Amino acid sequence: KDKIQVIYRDDGRGLYLDGIKKRASDLGVSVKGMSDLEVAHLIFHGGVSTSEEITKISGRGVGMGAVKTFLEEIGAEVTIESTGPTKNGYKAFQLVVLLPSEEELAKAS
Repeated sequence: KDKIQVIYRDDGRGLYLDGIKKRASDLGVSVKGMSDLEVAHLIFHGGVSTSEEITKISGRGVGMGAVKTFLEEIGAEVTIESTGPTKNGYKAFQLVVLLPSEEELAKAS
């Protein structure tokens, strides 16, 4: 059926993979042998954040997981895709959201 695809492209350095690995490891997640893309998906894991400090809007490792959970609850699919090479520990990426059609949303509610 009809779906809407929304793509959010990174316009900066990308995801700091080394920081994501470190934080995930600190939380007990085994990152050994993970591909860069698998590491990138850890941003959806609770508690994973590369922010140096906790503020009102960042650093708690809740945001992306909450966004993904909400979107999946309404029937959307959320993935991360690489858009370039890894440079200095950073990975260029885009977040792809495939939203359900209005018909599918109506059935789900």
